[in-house]
Amino acid sequence: MKKICFFWMICCWCGIPAVVLAQDEPNAGIYQDEEHFQTQKTKQGNVVPQFVCGSKDRRIRVAGFTNYPPFGWVEQFLYPNSTTETYSVNFGIGNEIFKKIADEQNLYYEDVFFPTYLEAKNALELGKVDVLTATYYDSNPYSVMEVFYPAYISNPFVVISLKGKLPPVKDLADLTGKKGIIRWEENLLPLIQPTLPEGIHLETVSGARNAFKKLVNQEADYLLTSRYAAEAEMRRFKVTDFMDISEVIRNPNFFLGFSANNGCAAYHKEYFEKRLKELTADKDYIRSLLSKQIVYWEQKFRKEPSIMLTEGFEMKDETEQEIKIDEQELEKIRKLKELDPEVLIQQEMEKMNLIAPVETSQESFPSG
Repeated sequence: MKKICFFWMICCWCGIPAVVLAQDEPNAGIYQDEEHFQTQKTKQGNVVPQFVCGSKDRRIRVAGFTNYPPFGWVEQFLYPNSTTETYSVNFGIGNEIFKKIADEQNLYYEDVFFPTYLEAKNALELGKVDVLTATYYDSNPYSVMEVFYPAYISNPFVVISLKGKLPPVKDLADLTGKKGIIRWEENLLPLIQPTLPEGIHLETVSGARNAFKKLVNQEADYLLTSRYAAEAEMRRFKVTDFMDISEVIRNPNFFLGFSANNGCAAYHKEYFEKRLKELTADKDYIRSLLSKQIVYWEQKFRKEPSIMLTEGFEMKDETEQEIKIDEQELEKIRKLKELDPEVLIQQEMEKMNLIAPVETSQESFPSG
């Protein structure tokens, strides 16, 4: 039986705890199926030298996010034969890609969780973690992070607003004078601020629920966010039919990032880049991973009512005429059925026309 332990690390720069899941085997805590675990463990004959990043004596510390689906979130699982004791596992598209490649090489790793992207990036720069499973290209020549090519997906930024609330938005300049919000977890402001037009003011809110509550209650005109994160949360809150989505405002890429200050990047770069090139060439594979994460998040909250039913609101368009909400659509929300997630994933593969994953671009952001 695999022994898994976890303990709390204190993030010294913010005082927020991050959970670490240590492993006695390369993929412990990731696969619940013992046969699958044994198959993955013995598939390759690779043995990493002692004390090299990825060896049993020097596990790769993998930074993930606590609440940023589909790029990262934490799930709790009960230990076998226990009704109270739990352990934590990180999920997300980049995390899944990293662990797929790491398991092929019999690498040892442990999950470390952070509330925001910026905190995870800071942790890598301070040497507290070795890998970021979702990071942007950094043009800073003094950065200690090395991205592995190619990017595995784009992360398009869009504007979300109540249906009919705003005229079509094609650029941030179209939002001058409007009240906007961004999510604390995403830390988008340091990324876009250098190119932010004058007259654009953004308030930071914590959590997707608070962000969408502000939209529904018309306390904000729009939410600037990731297109994929918005898709996951709109499905969770069952508000997809009540929101407008703008054209893509910015379209940076997400990479796997490794610390350049230890043996991680130098020792594993060649194999990871080879496999990343092969995996990202299969667009259906990337789309299926993305769809899987979003549908899983949606199904996790399938029994929750729509936020449109739990928040008091009055929708009006620019002419202040009240918008009638289709009662049949609300009834569909009220009678949301529990569907087989595997069936939903197949349906999503057919109908979910999101932005296609792209090859590496040179679009970058300053190091905040």
